Amino acid sequence: MAPLAIVLTIIILVLVIIIVRAVRSRIPAF
Repeated sequence: MAPLAIVLTIIILVLVIIIVRAVRSRIPAF
């Protein structure tokens, strides 16, 4: 894999983790 592809993959994984944490933190509120 090209370095750019690896970097993009890492960024996507980080964004997914942040979104998941945000969703989990919002569920108890409802």
